[in-house]
Amino acid sequence: MSLRLASLSEVGPRKINEDRLDFWESDDGDLFVAVADGLGGMGSGDIASEFIIRRLRTEFSSADFSDAGLRSLGQTLHMELIKLQQERPSLDKMATTLSAGRFSNGRFRGLHCGDSRIAVARGDGVIRLTTDQTEGQRLYEAGKLTKQEYRHYPRNHILESALGAEKQPIFQTVDFDFIRGDKFYFSTDGVHDHVKLQELRNIGRRSNDPEEAIVAVKDLMTKRKPTDNYSLVVVFT
Repeated sequence: MSLRLASLSEVGPRKINEDRLDFWESDDGDLFVAVADGLGGMGSGDIASEFIIRRLRTEFSSADFSDAGLRSLGQTLHMELIKLQQERPSLDKMATTLSAGRFSNGRFRGLHCGDSRIAVARGDGVIRLTTDQTEGQRLYEAGKLTKQEYRHYPRNHILESALGAEKQPIFQTVDFDFIRGDKFYFSTDGVHDHVKLQELRNIGRRSNDPEEAIVAVKDLMTKRKPTDNYSLVVVFT
């Protein structure tokens, strides 16, 4: 199955782009995609996301893609980031989200930590394959916030899991069988804060290729005035 892909990563109103994304193809024809959103201030967020994406490119192609293998890889990356913090005390507050995966023989296997997202659209439907690991999401799932309250919750962006954070990260694995015509969206929160899943689905349905979808999302983001870095990878199967 031929996969088509396009991407964007924009600084938005910020001085530094702390988002990073990457994609590559293995010798066997598998496609790997990753997005990361760094945090920590003083420029260290971009160091964290760059470090993790670079290490992922090295490790992912030969990784064990079982649930246990993916979680073990996530833990290894987390500890490597902690070690870098210890070697460079000025970076001790840096951390990063990560949402990444492999397309192989009709199956997508992924690893997720934080509040970047992976979503997929098929026909008239669209679903998130990942769960935001934030305070707001936790309270919503516990029934302590209504959907409306969740949308306007002032601490919606407080992360409860990230690579490099003091607290042990939570690693979610993803397993999804894809078919021709499915459209995947890998995004940082700068995108999904302003563009709803249904809007991504509609843009994908109107677009002949991923490049057209990327242009449409960028136009929409410009109209809605981004408030953060924003990055998106679109994959058409």
